Amino acid sequence: MALSIKPVFNELAHPLAGGGGIAGELVPFLREGLLLPRDKLLQARGYDWRIYEDVRRDDQVKSTMQQRRGAVIAREWSVEAGGTSAIDTKAAEALQENLEQIPWDAICGKMHWGVFYGWSVGEIMWARDGNLIRFDTIKVRRRARFAWHTDGTLRLLTVDKHEGEVMPARKFWTFATGDDNDDDPYGLGLAHWLYWPVFFKKNDIKFWLVFLEKFGQPTALGKYPRSATPAEQDKLLEAAIAVAAEAAVTIPEGMALELLEAKRSGTSDYKAKHDTMNAAIAKVVLSQTMTTDDGSSRAQAEVHADVRDDVVKEDADLLCESFNTGPVAWWTEWNFPGAKPPRVWRRVEDEPDTKAVAERDAILHRMGYEPTEQYVKETYGEGFRRKKQADAGAGRTPDARPNGAGADETDDDSRPDAELADRAVCPVHGRRHTAAELAEAERKPDAIDKLVEAMMAEWEPAIAPLLEEVLKLADESASFEEFRRRIPELAARHDTQAFRDLFARGGLAVRLAADTGVDLDGDPPDRDA
Repeated sequence: MALSIKPVFNELAHPLAGGGGIAGELVPFLREGLLLPRDKLLQARGYDWRIYEDVRRDDQVKSTMQQRRGAVIAREWSVEAGGTSAIDTKAAEALQENLEQIPWDAICGKMHWGVFYGWSVGEIMWARDGNLIRFDTIKVRRRARFAWHTDGTLRLLTVDKHEGEVMPARKFWTFATGDDNDDDPYGLGLAHWLYWPVFFKKNDIKFWLVFLEKFGQPTALGKYPRSATPAEQDKLLEAAIAVAAEAAVTIPEGMALELLEAKRSGTSDYKAKHDTMNAAIAKVVLSQTMTTDDGSSRAQAEVHADVRDDVVKEDADLLCESFNTGPVAWWTEWNFPGAKPPRVWRRVEDEPDTKAVAERDAILHRMGYEPTEQYVKETYGEGFRRKKQADAGAGRTPDARPNGAGADETDDDSRPDAELADRAVCPVHGRRHTAAELAEAERKPDAIDKLVEAMMAEWEPAIAPLLEEVLKLADESASFEEFRRRIPELAARHDTQAFRDLFARGGLAVRLAADTGVDLDGDPPDRDA
């Protein structure tokens, strides 16, 4: 007997549930009832988001993030209906029109920085337009101004309220990304992994500049006698400092001023460290380095470009899905009750190579397949129509008619278009026939069929001895490899001239029948057919 177990609908593993070690782990991330980011870098610096704003100022971070964001925003976007009903289509058209009235790409570009920080907050400015409630714009806010409360509400941090001011529902578009669980509503952005490469790079540049200063210009060394007064020592120091900028200096008598050359062999590793940190930044942001560094082969770049395309698609899906499940769902419920919410999406996949597709279609056409008008429109776009049958003979002169037909003969192209449209071109004679004529021709013995029957009658006695030996050889062979190896020896013992003669006569007969229209029995073709 099967046990009946009812589903549990309430949330049991809430981030604040449990005790012992779990509760102890949560203590550092709670303050005034607010959930704080679990990012240990932020925690160590008092949850000051400005440390990640400093990371953004790095040139490599700027370049790679611009490349990643630009690859998403540059993709074309559209709105598709959530269902097939009339109200679903109407909702999609209205949403498309609404988003075209606001700077949608610029909004997405700012919201995309949530990938860098871990989360984004956009305030939706709703407006009335007749009977509709529309997006007037979406203002992306600084995330440091907001926090999530333990009750799941978004709070605006203010000086007066330590627990923050509760924000109304259906007012903000938010999303979080990068973390490996849903317990942290702040996510874990790329900045967390970029912090140390940028930190090491900045310090490397600082020491690199000191190195260049020391090895680019000697250090001045001043020597003064034991009896020199403090004033004389200070004057010597001023002279030593002035050596770096002045063409000439003076020093008191009895003192010496020398230049110390830095003595070191080999080369420094500052540039190597700088380049290594830049490569690390590119890997974190783009998941590859080939599109930012030189010296890569084309094959490597193509492989790495595919990796970056996956990242672009992930970002585009993150933006679109969070917008569709939140603001679009609210907008649809208010404006088109009962409609399935439309979907905003960006086309990330590149357009197919039209030339390669056309070559493939040509091969399929030679194999006997014909494209539909819908396929042509979807593949090659608008502006094409199916060619009329009457156009097949357009441009032919009377002298160019098949089988040498003269100008005095009546060509099928002179017939009305309505009649020609119901006719097909004969592949042998080049003239058009109606469906009834073709069906009648199929019932009659074909010249090629007669030729095949005649050739088979001659082939059977000619090939019988050879076929008998081939079958015998197959029985004697221990394996297929042995059989294949002995076949050439068998063929060499037989005279193949009879086979060549049969092929030659058959080919000549077919060519004559096609060119002259004369059947093998000598009957001329029916010119009226």
